Amino acid sequence: MILALGLALLPAGCAYAQSPCFQNDPTNLGALLGTSCTIGTVTYTWTSYSCNSNPTSLCPTSAGNIRMSQIDGYGCTTGDNISGGQPYVILFLQSNQLNINNPSVDENVNITIMGKEIGATNNWNWPHFCYQDGQTNYGAEDNKTTVYCGPNCTGTLAGVSEIRCDKQDNVAQMDGDPSLYCWDQTEPGSSGLYDNPPFNATFNPPSGGGSDMFKVDIDVTAPAGTVGMPNSALIYSVGTHLQP
Repeated sequence: MILALGLALLPAGCAYAQSPCFQNDPTNLGALLGTSCTIGTVTYTWTSYSCNSNPTSLCPTSAGNIRMSQIDGYGCTTGDNISGGQPYVILFLQSNQLNINNPSVDENVNITIMGKEIGATNNWNWPHFCYQDGQTNYGAEDNKTTVYCGPNCTGTLAGVSEIRCDKQDNVAQMDGDPSLYCWDQTEPGSSGLYDNPPFNATFNPPSGGGSDMFKVDIDVTAPAGTVGMPNSALIYSVGTHLQP
């Protein structure tokens, strides 16, 4: 587990005098921890990374193994650069790093990334499975980005954009089609499944030009299977947008 790093708030007048987050693409979270950087008019301060898993080998060995990119349309198509059409996207992971397949004992992994942002009023979050099924039977994948906007939250999501892929939720929602939350969908803003308003959490910026804390949670879990009923869960990449 990587211990959290605490960072002081930047003065409001210096909020946008930072380097771009993607001077190199891809980059990795380890290279950005303890720094501030910009994507468009949004300033990020990257404060901590942690991972818990059973077994412990499921966790990436360090924040340096958390790949970050603006390239690949669905997180798996090499060369499909979407940064022009979706300039505020961050794709975390972009690999089959988190893949639990038919375990003989219960297995799970949770990654938490925390930071602060200045300049955003929208929070989009959605999964990419690289055209694989996100879960089978009782496996589950959950990806969630939370902006701690408090009284400045607007709409009904209270700053939380979350898409969960599991058997129970998917059978119960979206006309009973279990693939809809467990398969690649179109990008936000293009009338796809993950479009506004169901998964876009909106908020007003803090008064006086302050920052909001944010947290990205990525969870993959699968219980031990039985004969004829293997359980699995995976995530290829998680896409986030914190944008004006």
